[in-house]
Amino acid sequence: MKKKLAFILALALSAGSMTAFADEEIEVKGKYIAGTSAGTIIAVDVTWEDMTFTYTDGDKTWNPDTHKYDTTEGSWGEEPTDAVRSITVTNHSNAQIKTTYSFKSDVAGLEHLIYKNVFLLDNAEGTEPENAPQFVNYFGIYGGGIESDQKLGTFTVTIAEHKAYEVDSEGYTMAATFEELETLLDRGGKIKFANDIEIPNSEVCELTKDVDIDLNGHTLKGGLVNDGFDCKIKNGKINTHRTPLDSNGGTTDVTNCELTTNGSTAVNVSGGTVTLTDCKIENTGDTLAIINESNGTLILEGNSVVSGKAALWGGTTVIGAGTYDFDPTNYVDENSFTIAKDGENWVVTAK
Repeated sequence: MKKKLAFILALALSAGSMTAFADEEIEVKGKYIAGTSAGTIIAVDVTWEDMTFTYTDGDKTWNPDTHKYDTTEGSWGEEPTDAVRSITVTNHSNAQIKTTYSFKSDVAGLEHLIYKNVFLLDNAEGTEPENAPQFVNYFGIYGGGIESDQKLGTFTVTIAEHKAYEVDSEGYTMAATFEELETLLDRGGKIKFANDIEIPNSEVCELTKDVDIDLNGHTLKGGLVNDGFDCKIKNGKINTHRTPLDSNGGTTDVTNCELTTNGSTAVNVSGGTVTLTDCKIENTGDTLAIINESNGTLILEGNSVVSGKAALWGGTTVIGAGTYDFDPTNYVDENSFTIAKDGENWVVTAK
């Protein structure tokens, strides 16, 4: 058939011109077959320093005056750091991981410290292998003692996948646990509470990056310390037996928050600038609600309420509208505000 058609066309061409009646269009289709999903791969390097600790027994010296031996205490080193070792975890996974650290010992009296019992590491996507997410933890021992070479115990590092952080429409990363909050504070940026969070033993977290924290109507049980960063905190409560807010530097803007303590100072400013807007500052114990000393700057504005006395020893203090348990007269711009005594309180109102 192909040969015959070619022959007819050849005759037609030799006889003269030929008219083309139509083009034949052929639809070309592509069929897609989905590839297998990459899945989650957990790949983690765990390295550690030599875990051999040396115990030096105490010296025993005969005392002729008492007819007894004077004995010095044994130790795990001349310096505390002699009994400290590091453990490094590097995440090469395409998932966030949760690392948990623990130590178990049967040696009588032997105590230990772990810098962080739990830490979260980001996934390695978008990083070079040599710059993969990494965390260096520290482990130390003290107390107790041994009389011969022996096993001291077992240190365990547990690795598990951690669900990806949720980021809301405003760009805030949600924190639901202390471990998540601690990791996000180390990272910096915008953080929003998903529920109340308690720092173990109601201790404090040091702010080591610029952060924007939305408490989102929840309570942080513990304190925050700013040593020199730009920090914003809003919409919630910070409650602790220690100091809810301690500023040694940087700028800390707090809006619509309650800062409460029953055992220390609610707000301590020894450096940096702290601005409290529409806040309630309360000390339910016997100590001061606010201290401003050294080179700090404290600004109270909006309609803040301070329940408790203040010690404004140094630095700069500027007080605006609000209700105070102490006489704010020396710190108020009387061209812009009026001051009135109301029972035990002083009320500052904008003119």
